[in-house]
Amino acid sequence: MTPGLEMLRAADYTKVYVVGKTIRRKWINQGKIVKQMLDVFITSRVRRKIIVIYAKYPDFKTHVRGLAKLIKEDAGNIQRELKRLEKAGFLISEKQGNTKIYHTNKQFVIFKELQSIVLKSQRTTQRRNVA
Repeated sequence: MTPGLEMLRAADYTKVYVVGKTIRRKWINQGKIVKQMLDVFITSRVRRKIIVIYAKYPDFKTHVRGLAKLIKEDAGNIQRELKRLEKAGFLISEKQGNTKIYHTNKQFVIFKELQSIVLKSQRTTQRRNVA
């Protein structure tokens, strides 16, 4: 066993990240597993927020500034992530005057799966807040 890592009880969960030569541990409990999974797979905080909005509300259409106000993030970071998601095929953009409007591509290959993951993570969060 690696020095510095103690044995875990069966109820504990850990994620071990190797950064350079150091090992960092992140402890999570059972109630946070689904949300943490979304955090691990989608590492960019801004990208994660954008995906949650567009997956949860597939008919949602907005421009960069509108989305910036909604998720309270910098418009420059949002614009960069929107371009990445558009390039990947998750979003579609259309020009209206000199404004670019973004909306969900419902024909995206893994749209239904991504939407399912987002909805599950939202339900887990809501249950934890109620309890």
